[in-house]
Amino acid sequence: MKKNTTGDRERLPVDPLTGEQLQPRIQSGYYPGYSTLSQQAFWDAATRAVTLEQCSARAYRCVITQRMKLSSIWSSALAQREGF
Repeated sequence: MKKNTTGDRERLPVDPLTGEQLQPRIQSGYYPGYSTLSQQAFWDAATRAVTLEQCSARAYRCVITQRMKLSSIWSSALAQREGF
């Protein structure tokens, strides 16, 4: 595995509160308060497009799931109210 060079250090994630680079940790990817989407300025266009598309699709699925749950609850409440 290639060791970090100066160029690689410039690509480390940034702490959203201090703006300082976060150093590698034993469990990479687990940084308290770290937001992947806050790092978009450091991504190339292809990475940005794929990541944002995946996040949008995931958010859309969450919204649809919540709407389906609410619709089911609403239908049950109406049925009980009308005595069905």
